[in-house]
Amino acid sequence: MWLIACFFDNILIISILSVLQVLEQRKARIDSRFHQENRKQNKGFTVVDAQLIISIMVGLCLSAACGLKVFVPPLAAGLANQAGLLTLSENTQWLGSWPAITAFAIALAFEFVGFCIPVFGNFLDVVATPASVVAGVLLMFSQLETNSPVLNWTLAILGGGATSGFVSSIMAAIRAGASFVSAGLSNFLVATFELLSAAIIALLTLFAPVVGFVLVVLLILGLIKMLKKAGTSVIAKLR
Repeated sequence: MWLIACFFDNILIISILSVLQVLEQRKARIDSRFHQENRKQNKGFTVVDAQLIISIMVGLCLSAACGLKVFVPPLAAGLANQAGLLTLSENTQWLGSWPAITAFAIALAFEFVGFCIPVFGNFLDVVATPASVVAGVLLMFSQLETNSPVLNWTLAILGGGATSGFVSSIMAAIRAGASFVSAGLSNFLVATFELLSAAIIALLTLFAPVVGFVLVVLLILGLIKMLKKAGTSVIAKLR
């Protein structure tokens, strides 16, 4: 199981780095064009307004991904910062350091293996939601650079923390229901779904925040529907 986790971990890191290298040049061209076209104010809507909205979208998407796999978004954010694709706020620059990236990669491997083991996965569910909330707040805060620290922390807690906590709570319920119905046999499939979904959201958010935001909304709606089905299956089995 550990070898499988390391294999998935290495594939994920290599995939992220490869995609980031391809997207770096495209993003630079798009950013240059964006700033040129938005130098003039249009009905009071400035470049600063647009950047704040995009930053909030990026923060929300990364926070939602934390609810799926806690350490995938910080890992992606750190690698993106190293590649010059993502800017981190002054107090969160350490997320882009190689020691932090290495720690996130190792923690991700442990997280993936842990959720594949039924008993240990139940224990991780207890700490996963609080951990995802902390990660969501941190990643949201890393994208906010307004002049008001109070506004930054308010958006980070209410936006990032609430989003990651909500997604993590839904996934915990889905994991519990699926594990009960399948006697733990579905744990690996659920963990793999979480890993891939978190990676896709994180990568898409870095290059197309609006598309990533739409995907997150659709994902949350889909998870709610899955939760209802899982609850129905559990009730049916208890009967």
